[in-house]
Amino acid sequence: MHHPLIRPVLEALAGAIERFAILYTTNAPEGVAALRRRAASSWTKSVQVILVTHAQTVPNQRDIVRALLRVRGVRSVVQNVNPEPGNVIFGRQFLPWTRDHTSSSASTSSS
Repeated sequence: MHHPLIRPVLEALAGAIERFAILYTTNAPEGVAALRRRAASSWTKSVQVILVTHAQTVPNQRDIVRALLRVRGVRSVVQNVNPEPGNVIFGRQFLPWTRDHTSSSASTSSS
């Protein structure tokens, strides 16, 4: 079960993916992005979104960020680049897409 702040984030991301015709997959090497982690804090009522991508370049990156930041509670959007196949979720490179990219008091909610 997801934190209540997560559903609007998923809906906004799905809308952006559809609107900009981005290939989305849970296997990043086959597509552009996979949403792997959303951290939601009940205390601050905020969400941190981490998008795992196969490549560093993401089409329509600014539009995706704008769509996500319109969602109430989204504080930061971070890209993680993981070009490796397999079930290791995060690669070594994290790239902040927004200024606020820390979420120390967030409880992780993932799937």
